[in-house]
Amino acid sequence: MTGFKPARPFAPRPNRYLGALPRKDWRIKRYAIWLEGETFDEARFDEGIRMAMRTLPEPAVTTDRPGAAILILHQGGTADYVVLAWWDSENELPLHVWVRKPDEANFRPAAPSESVCVWDLDVLWGERQLYVRHMIGESAPDLETYLSESAA
Repeated sequence: MTGFKPARPFAPRPNRYLGALPRKDWRIKRYAIWLEGETFDEARFDEGIRMAMRTLPEPAVTTDRPGAAILILHQGGTADYVVLAWWDSENELPLHVWVRKPDEANFRPAAPSESVCVWDLDVLWGERQLYVRHMIGESAPDLETYLSESAA
């Protein structure tokens, strides 16, 4: 592999489950990810969260959609990211990303080359595990248990 040089070796980042946020009939599991040594500042994501909430489909609950979503607020090294995903079509996870770089005043939809990163994928993988266990596994769907457990 020539030419590819990571800026720094991978290191885990702190993350925290912020709890489930109700919005209309949606239940949104919120997570924070930030750089080691920094303090997470949730207020800086307010605009991005508002943009994300407008993306959620209505109605929240259908025969194929349990009304459960995942919101990741990632205070990254090169930008702030708002990641919104929701469970739909029984086992699918539509996903949208909004970005604000330090030189940008506002959040905007991610460009084609911008997406989730390895730290976001860690949360999403954990959420996948919880969803399979509590929502589409052998037992009857248990939304309250799914919402009460975190991938952090």
